[in-house]
Amino acid sequence: MLFNIDPIIKDILILVLTAGCAVSLTLLFKSRAFSARAQSAKITPILMPVIDPSDNTLHLQNDSAYFAKDISIDDCRVDLGYEFRRTISLTFAPITTLKPNQRVPLKIRAIDGASTPNPNEITNAGQHLCCDNYTMVLRFANIENSKLVETVAKGENGFALKDISEEKPRG
Repeated sequence: MLFNIDPIIKDILILVLTAGCAVSLTLLFKSRAFSARAQSAKITPILMPVIDPSDNTLHLQNDSAYFAKDISIDDCRVDLGYEFRRTISLTFAPITTLKPNQRVPLKIRAIDGASTPNPNEITNAGQHLCCDNYTMVLRFANIENSKLVETVAKGENGFALKDISEEKPRG
């Protein structure tokens, strides 16, 4: 016999080599998953609501170099504060596509319970969209038809991106 190794040492060597292979395979799969996420992040559009200070209108702007399509915004509840003393629900018209660095005005419909407030109240509510804190959830697809969900929060200093992730199937 070429190598005369104690059976206990041989078992320990086999165990160490097996553990090394398992760790290597785990790291390989993690790096592949990380690489796939990084590749997908390279083509992720970033959509941000923007308030035009000249007329207090809400716009949606694509702040990335990638197309976004099939854009919908979940209904959003906004507290109109002490002046109106009520909370309204805002519904947004869908947007077909948004090119890189393009800005479009949002078509908003306000609903107060079962009734629709009159147009003057909606116009006056624009100032509350500038001042109040609320959260918006945007759903859209990128150029590869990956469905994405973005959560944006309106705070005192404007809008901030809270989260962006792939949309999980509803069901």
